[in-house]
Amino acid sequence: MKLLVLGGTRFVGYHLVEAAVARGHEVTIFHRGQSGDRPAGVEELLGDRRGDLAMLASRRWDAVLDTCGYVPAAVEATAGLRNADFYAFISSIAVYEAPAAPGTGEEAALDEHVLEDPATETVDGTNYGALKVQCERTIEQHYPNAALQVRPGIVVGPRDPTDRFTYWAARVARGGDVLVPAPAERPVQFIDARDLAAWAIRAIEDRLTGGYNVVRPHIEMGELIDALRETTGSDARPVWATELEGVEVAETFPFCLDPPDRTLLALSPAKAVAAGLTFRPLDQTIRETLAWRSDAPMKAGPASEEEARLLALQRG
Repeated sequence: MKLLVLGGTRFVGYHLVEAAVARGHEVTIFHRGQSGDRPAGVEELLGDRRGDLAMLASRRWDAVLDTCGYVPAAVEATAGLRNADFYAFISSIAVYEAPAAPGTGEEAALDEHVLEDPATETVDGTNYGALKVQCERTIEQHYPNAALQVRPGIVVGPRDPTDRFTYWAARVARGGDVLVPAPAERPVQFIDARDLAAWAIRAIEDRLTGGYNVVRPHIEMGELIDALRETTGSDARPVWATELEGVEVAETFPFCLDPPDRTLLALSPAKAVAAGLTFRPLDQTIRETLAWRSDAPMKAGPASEEEARLLALQRG
């Protein structure tokens, strides 16, 4: 298969390209050349999807894989070329309206809230889901019955630039008292980028269409902490904080969303599992994420000094 990947050099995109190459596909990546790197054996085209599409318009691929579409205008620019037979889009479970009942599948209601500026180029926590919905619909208009919407939640694993999962793995590995916002039963859901990539490439080969929740079955926060302790051999002791006055919990602690948003971390992957989605052991993801992680400052989670302060408050 001749596959055009839009993006393809950072985290999810890199793993998608790597998976496609491993499956023997002829891969071309189109990106701005501003970050990341690429696996060997792929053709590279440098350009911006808004102004440098002439090099794409004159060629044809079997499928397009869009890893970096966030606003409808950008997706329109590439989907409107119609230079492939099939279009796969890395979307998000953020397309669903919260709250969603735990275990809900792709039948969940989509985020239909009206954007103040439908043509906005600013993507933030207030409009991310609604913009992804509009991106999906833009693609479906150009590729009726030939579009795949891949909807991951939080993506984790080696090369993750966000450090959301990595924070907890590294913090628990360090041991000692670990501050964790209560409750321990809080749902947690994610997907290893390599499992996402392997499934997405096979789904494109099989020409699957429609939306798929590409996530692991959810677990509880307490179960995640236990798995991290067991895998790392740590003596970490979770301190379940019930009072964190003055702290924006969802912004400070990864995975610790508040209702109703936390319901978007308990969706069902049954449809994707029936279509071949598999999951590597959690301990493998933990070990390989920690092996990849450098000593650079963590981008997520509280700083050590802030955690110490909050722990002291918990102890009274």
